[in-house]
Amino acid sequence: MDLAINIQAFTRGLGVDGIEFSGLKKKLDLLFDSLDIENVIIGWANNKKLYEETKEYLEKRKAKMLLWFPVFSELGYFREFQPVVDFRGNKISSYKLQEGENFEFYCPTNKDNLRNVIEIFEQEYFAETGFDGVFLDKIRYPSLSNGMNSVFSCFCPECKKAMADYGIDVDELLHELADMIEDGPEFKLRKQIPIRENSDFTYEFENPVLKKFFDFKNHNICSSVEKLCSHFKEKNLIVGLDVFAGSIAYFVGQDLRKLADHADFIKPMYYRKTNAPAGMQFELNNIFKVFTLMGNSTYPDFNEKNAFGYDRTLKELKALKALDGKTRIYPGFEVNRIDNVAPVYPDYVSESMKLVEESGMKGAVISWDIMNAPEDNIGALINILARKIECFHYWSCPESMDGYAEIKPLEEPCCEVNPFR
Repeated sequence: MDLAINIQAFTRGLGVDGIEFSGLKKKLDLLFDSLDIENVIIGWANNKKLYEETKEYLEKRKAKMLLWFPVFSELGYFREFQPVVDFRGNKISSYKLQEGENFEFYCPTNKDNLRNVIEIFEQEYFAETGFDGVFLDKIRYPSLSNGMNSVFSCFCPECKKAMADYGIDVDELLHELADMIEDGPEFKLRKQIPIRENSDFTYEFENPVLKKFFDFKNHNICSSVEKLCSHFKEKNLIVGLDVFAGSIAYFVGQDLRKLADHADFIKPMYYRKTNAPAGMQFELNNIFKVFTLMGNSTYPDFNEKNAFGYDRTLKELKALKALDGKTRIYPGFEVNRIDNVAPVYPDYVSESMKLVEESGMKGAVISWDIMNAPEDNIGALINILARKIECFHYWSCPESMDGYAEIKPLEEPCCEVNPFR
């Protein structure tokens, strides 16, 4: 399988103790010894020594190092940002997934916020560390994982002016929202909002005022991201974008067709087994508490044991491939395993790589954190990508150091477990 492979490594968040290079090197050695790696996306802890050691390692391996850089979130560690506020003027609550990652969100319209993002990269140590590029994450409005009111944001003074410039009657919009949402401290819709899915990852609304509001959010994110991409490209840096999966992106302001005009590659997050922000089960379950689909469009039911459907994912990836003429599309799939959050095992890793091949994609991002990927998942990844064997079994190995299943190659091909059969 001839694919451009990108590896993502989470070094932990800002202001907390990060990972050690020795641990990262152990993971990278396993991959580089078997695969051709194009980029290693690493961040976002403020750990200059780790990045310098990684850069030296990757230069020997002839791979690029990209800074995983949260844009409209997390950077409040360095300086004050204008937060996103809902239609009542309340700050959107954060969602703490793990230490150092709090999913607080900043207004994407605010000019001081945009200047802060650039200055943090330039004035901290990032610009001088030797990164070959940036991987811009959190380039969106908050999703419903930040609370049921988060999708109706941002309504700070600067956003209200930008909406008016876009042609939105802000008073009319606020009146519509007040009619839809019950009074009281808790967000509660009087009834779900009917929408219809388009073939280009956008949605139609029965209510034209809401349609224009969501189109504005997509326009606004694209405008801000374009400014950031232009800045980093002027510095001769590779620019990658972390975006939601096609069926989810519109709701957080990510028009994938337009964003594809501005980056060297985009990574739609097809986290089909993740029960946390950006996970498809997690996000879609929240979305359909607020919206209801009209017509024949349906999404599969989810539970903690299954993933977003294979056929539906393949259909979306094939539609995304049409953007390949503008930029490279590298879908991201989980290889990390986190109890109760991402129950990812070798069969799922193999299926994910099968999706990449069957969809005709030219690359993938091994996500979202190689540091939490057990050896059995890494082994499955290598077996599939390197095509060293035609098929494999995996089984429980009591002697395994991490207690997980261990990949064991077979001397003879077998029938039922070959994902490319």
